[in-house]
Amino acid sequence: MTRRIIEEIYPRIVHECQSRAPEKREYLDRLAVLKSSLESGSAGSLSGFEESSVDHNEWQDILHNISCTERNWLDAPWIVSEFYFYRRVVDAVDYFSTSFDPFKQQKLNGLTSSLGDFENLAHVWSTASQSAATVRECISFGILTSLWGNRNDLSLWPADMDTAPTSSHAHDPSFSLALGSVYETLPSILDNHLEAVTEYLAVRSIPNDHTGDDLIVNIIVDNAGCELLSDLFLGHILLSVGAASRVIFRTKAHPTFVSDATSEDCEQTVALLCGSSAEMDTQQHAHAMGQLWREHLLAGRFVFAEDGFWCQPTGFKDMPPRVRDLLSGSQLVIVKGDANYRRLLDDRLWPYCTPFSRIVGYSDTPLCALRALKSEVACGIPAEISDDVAKKESNWMVSGKYAVVQYFDPFEAN
Repeated sequence: MTRRIIEEIYPRIVHECQSRAPEKREYLDRLAVLKSSLESGSAGSLSGFEESSVDHNEWQDILHNISCTERNWLDAPWIVSEFYFYRRVVDAVDYFSTSFDPFKQQKLNGLTSSLGDFENLAHVWSTASQSAATVRECISFGILTSLWGNRNDLSLWPADMDTAPTSSHAHDPSFSLALGSVYETLPSILDNHLEAVTEYLAVRSIPNDHTGDDLIVNIIVDNAGCELLSDLFLGHILLSVGAASRVIFRTKAHPTFVSDATSEDCEQTVALLCGSSAEMDTQQHAHAMGQLWREHLLAGRFVFAEDGFWCQPTGFKDMPPRVRDLLSGSQLVIVKGDANYRRLLDDRLWPYCTPFSRIVGYSDTPLCALRALKSEVACGIPAEISDDVAKKESNWMVSGKYAVVQYFDPFEAN
């Protein structure tokens, strides 16, 4: 973690501060102090934050659960030190008083570089009604699009690199062909509950009725840019087929992990699609989709809700009652991204064959985890499958080529 941050992440943060706030020399001075602490390794203490900080008490509890001898960059749990670093960065740039986002330009680059692919996706969706697509096909298409959107992660590569995954049908506007294309990825989903979660949503759908039961789906979002576009697209599909009457996107309360989405990023995404900028001149289907999303926002069908809990390493099983109450009553909670998945599994190295339901049985709300594998924390993968994949590719757990779609319903479990 320390090497990657010092050599890759830190220079990008400094560059953005120099480019966007050259008069704020104090930002660079504080960042230099943070870098020095990082470089000192075990001598660099994770010391917490000022009492006036909005999250002082939460971080005090998190850090005090680590022994004094391990409360440093090298010995603290990875997930704690990683979240702590980004919390220190926003402190260094006075984020809570200035709203200065040191990753804003990188996230914007990621968004604009994804517009061409999103134009194709929006064009494909515009043909869905003509192809007589079923509710279940639409839901599955949205889920798989959101799942693989996670592969475009700005914390793993800069936005201007041409590394986005492509499809053999990327420029074909036929929904049926696009559906077939995403179905071709099913062998790469090593624990696949797609059919179960699709059925769960489909049987509860109320087509063309947004005035009846309040069918809430919460999406705990991960990255801005390509992935956020795919998550908003999933939310739009759920509204379109009546599987939800309201979709709440749970966002970070401050910039984290370079690319993670805040509510401002969500609003900027919709605004860019709806605008008349040069980027949108040739993106007519994306523009039309953005207009629909803006209507969802104005009508309260899309909600962007930030919270500090999503910026912290605390496991979801230890979610405070305040946050648990925010999710209670949901038809479904969809969990996106690597860090959220690690927290869902309490950041433990479970045997890969451990059933998802056994680990997340603490949840009193139906859950769906959509996660491209990028770290060694995983579950629900039968031993014969993990053994077979490992023979083909030694780094299969971190390559992002494989994924899981996992679903748990506490009401069925009981």
